[in-house]
This record gives sequence, structure tokens and C-alpha cells, in this order.
Amino acid sequence: MMGQGELVSVLVPVYNVAQYVRQCLESIEGQTYRRFECVVIDDGSTDSSREICDEFPAKDSRFKVIHQDNKGLGFARNTGLDVASGDYILFVDSDDVLTPNALETALALISSGPYDVAMFRSYCTDKVDSLSLDDLKAVNEEKSPVVMTRDEAMRLLLVNKGHYCPVWNKLYTRRVIGDLRFTVPKVSEDAIFNMFVFQRMDKTIMSGECLYILRDRPGSITKMDAVEWIVMEFYNLAAQVDCEFTSERTRGYYLNWTYGSMQSSRFRLLGTPDYQKFMKTSREFRKKTFREFLSNPVISFGRKAIVTLVWPFPHLGRFVFNLIGN
Repeated sequence: MMGQGELVSVLVPVYNVAQYVRQCLESIEGQTYRRFECVVIDDGSTDSSREICDEFPAKDSRFKVIHQDNKGLGFARNTGLDVASGDYILFVDSDDVLTPNALETALALISSGPYDVAMFRSYCTDKVDSLSLDDLKAVNEEKSPVVMTRDEAMRLLLVNKGHYCPVWNKLYTRRVIGDLRFTVPKVSEDAIFNMFVFQRMDKTIMSGECLYILRDRPGSITKMDAVEWIVMEFYNLAAQVDCEFTSERTRGYYLNWTYGSMQSSRFRLLGTPDYQKFMKTSREFRKKTFREFLSNPVISFGRKAIVTLVWPFPHLGRFVFNLIGN
């Protein structure tokens, strides 16, 4: 086990997950690394989640529960960030579970070099209760951890997406988060938060070991209707247009993602009552960024050509879009 000098703040937003939250908090309570604080943010739950959460600080001083009116996932995390006192930050969703060695392993990983973020694998299942450690070992990638520069991590985050986007499969230094907070509701909030965290770091390290069990359950945010998801993603991305980026490359990755999201949103909304609202936002975004989009060197010629040629012909674009299955 590692030394006990570094305090890890584990932040757990909770909203109406009475069926799952006890198991989540017990997985934190049983960590092999003992020096942590767990800040539980009850975000206005109306079921018995509130009472279950209150059981933990009554028996373990490392737990703290904050009750607040419902503000949403990202803003509940902000409450946790405002009161956290740890050297490191780990986010855990209240229906998920940590492996027993998650804190110990992630802390050893981030402490192995000059890293501000350590990433690890997760395992998604609807059979959390029957999952064994052998099941997790079977999905581990048996290879050395991968070190990435800021630009490499940004490219993977904004182009490849995947497990680079969530905040719950990462351990952050408190220093790299600083005053950053979640600023958008519900969709792509993790990716946008990481977009600004990654710009502050020099290097990140990624392990192939699975430390986080993601519960696949009905009613979660990820089960949102696909059209609603992609459109809200565009609105949230477009809202970042005036933010500062550390380089032309990272700005290019952001524009590439946002223009792709904008095209997908348009084809899905064409002919619906929400189309005009979308077009107003997209025109404003294009007016600010189109020349920059065309001149940015990290955006492929193919993406630029599609955006330029298809935009004036939305019905043709939607036909092609549906034809290729995107």
C-alpha cells in the first residue's frame, strides 16, 4: 500500500438512486487506500437516497453529505469541488461501483511521473451484483501504461472520444482542476470539462487496468433519445466558441467536433418544429468560425469539403447521411 500522506477527494452526486447508492458508497468505504474523504452531494432526491447517504457519515468520519435543491449532475459535482480539500479528485456516479483497489492503483499511477491526470478502464454491465474480480481481470489490458502529451490527449478526447470523455474513469490532481467547473447541462458536460482540464496539463497517463464498474441501467442519462442527445451536444459545444484554447491544434479539434455535431443535428431536425431554433444558433456559430474552420490545418480536407458542399443542400445531405447510416 502507498503512503498515507495524500488525501483523495471522492465526489459522488446523488439523485433518486436509492436502489444503488448504498452499494456505491460501500465500494468507496472499503477501499484499500484509506486516506480519502467522500463528499456526497444529495441533489434534491425525493426517494430514500437522502436517508441512505446520511447513514455513512454517522459511522465513518471520512464521509460528508451535502443536501441541496436539484441542480443537475454537473452542478452537483461543482458543489463537491467547492468543498473538496484533497490533493486529488475522483468523480464517482452514484449508481456505479469502484473496485476495491481503485484509489490505491490510480494514485500509484498518477504518482509515477509528472502527470496531472491518470486514466483507467471501466467495465459496463447490468450484472454488478454478480460481478467478480476475475471478470474484471479478464477485461484488463496487459500492457504498460501509455503516456500522452497535451495535444495527443486533446486529439483523442475530441476526435476519438470514447473513454477519453468521461470524468469518472480519471484521477485528477487538484492543481490541474483549480477553478474549473462544469458549465453545461446534461450532455457532453464531461467532455467539455475535460477539454479545458487537458489544456492545463502537460502529460497524462493511461492504464489498461479496470478500476470502475459502470452500471448499465434503464433511465440513465445515456439512455436519452439519440436526436435529443446530438442536438443538445451541439448547443453545448457551440456555447464554448469564445473560450480560449492553448493552440491552433486544440482549437481545430474542437471545431472539427462541433461542425460534425452541427451537421448531424441539422439532418435530424430537418422538417421538425425545432429546426428554426437550431438554424439560428448554427448560423451564428458558422458566422464566427467558418473561415477559421476552413483554414485550420488539423481539420481534414474531406471534412471541410463535406461541410462546404452539403450545407446549402440539407435534403440531399440528409439523404446521403441516412444512406451511409450515420
